[in-house]
Amino acid sequence: MGKNALARSFPDIFANSVPKGAVALAATILAVALDEYRMGVWRTEKLHVDTYRPFHEGILNLMNQVEKDPYHESKCRGFRHRWAKAASAKTEALKTRAVTFQAVLD
Repeated sequence: MGKNALARSFPDIFANSVPKGAVALAATILAVALDEYRMGVWRTEKLHVDTYRPFHEGILNLMNQVEKDPYHESKCRGFRHRWAKAASAKTEALKTRAVTFQAVLD
């Protein structure tokens, strides 16, 4: 696991599963990105709490509804577990890869 991995910094929260709050935050950020293109061209959108709180809370409510169904709760929990493991493996792979930069000065 990389030294900057969230699972290393917060092992009790991220090591085994991506928390529901982190999933909802990622979905909210995706909504902001989509809103930036809603007119067909990119325009910067600010992440205002008042604007996107209903979306974030809606995702959390949806996840709570999913948890009420044993089959779907198991699937969702499994995805969050696999995402955490995949992120940990990706972080480990990145720390072994050399990064080089080249500047061309004319």
